[in-house]
Amino acid sequence: MTDQPEKTMPSTSGGPGGAIERINLKSQVLEVLRTAIFSGELAPGVVHTNGELAARYGVSRTPVREAVLELESKGLVTIARGVGFRIVAPSDDESRELNEMRQVLEGWAMSRIAGELSDEALVEAEAMLARVTAAAEAADLTAYWAQDRAFHDFLVRQAGNVRLATLLSDYRDSQRIPVLARIAREGNLPARNVDHVRLLDAIRAGEKEAAGDLIRAHIGLNLESAGA
Repeated sequence: MTDQPEKTMPSTSGGPGGAIERINLKSQVLEVLRTAIFSGELAPGVVHTNGELAARYGVSRTPVREAVLELESKGLVTIARGVGFRIVAPSDDESRELNEMRQVLEGWAMSRIAGELSDEALVEAEAMLARVTAAAEAADLTAYWAQDRAFHDFLVRQAGNVRLATLLSDYRDSQRIPVLARIAREGNLPARNVDHVRLLDAIRAGEKEAAGDLIRAHIGLNLESAGA
């Protein structure tokens, strides 16, 4: 039985375990799976079956399978042939390498956009930062991850390099499992969010060197958390 794009299903307002609307089904399933992976709802190392997830989200197996294949292409899961998939968590060495690459590339992007954002882009960035702050103050790790990801992705896109934005988004996703596990242990969401506030202040003021230094130090927290 094929999926019918014109049909709709109930919204996921109750959380990632609910049924989802059939508008762009694969994209929605992909986002729900990504959130479930990074929130810890789906544990690394064990096999998760497509049938199990299709039933959980109220969809057929086809969009689940398509979403899983995309996650595999980004190195987030490995396929268990004929069964489902396993979530991949990077090693400490891989996490260190990802952080170092992010420091170089995201540092360049933040330096480039400092003092260059339009009024509209600044308003949007401030609204995104407010959502990150609300999640941090509520100690809501799942919401914090989603809003933090959106904030970083938005700022990097302002540098005008689509390939770089895609690459950095993939880097962040690849390291989210160990990073969020460390943040959950440390319970330091408001402290981490102070870096976002300072970063946006530097960007608004056109302080290019400071913006680059701030994002590199912020990303460096992940290395410190790993004991590097």
